[in-house]
Formats: sequence, C-alpha cells, structure tokens
Amino acid sequence: MRMLIAVLCVAAAVSAAGQEAPKKPEDSPLVKAAKAGGGPRKKPTKKVITNEDVKKSNGKLVVLPAKEGQQTAAAPPPPKGSLQRQD
Repeated sequence: MRMLIAVLCVAAAVSAAGQEAPKKPEDSPLVKAAKAGGGPRKKPTKKVITNEDVKKSNGKLVVLPAKEGQQTAAAPPPPKGSLQRQD
C-alpha cells in the first residue's frame, strides 16, 4: 500500500514538473485602459463620519436666537385628508 502511494506521489511530481506554467491571457483594451488610468487614489481631505463617531458624540444642540427684523416662520397647516377635501 505504501509502495502504491509513493509511486503515485512520484508520478504526480513528474507530471507537474513536465508541464509549462499557463500563460496569462492578453488583456482586453478596456482592461488596459483601466490599468493605465489607474493609480494611487488620494485620500479624502475631510474626516469621514462613522458610527463610532456618532456613538461617541454628546449630542449637544445649539439654539441661536432670532435676528432682529427676521420673523419666525409659522408651521404650515397639516394637509387635509380626503374626506375633508370633499367638504
């Protein structure tokens, strides 16, 4: 049994060594253009807000007073339902 396994291992090694490495297929024009135009991308200059940042925040809300001469806008009336529109 050991002799059979040893023979199979030797045969597999000989057949693998006798084969040439497969050649890579040539790239299509689209792939060539993507490789040529690609390069190192710039990192964003602004900090990206993540879920961790939101969890760490204290959630302080700043309310500014109204400016002089500026009126506060009143909330629009709620939309009427279909029955109210028919009346």
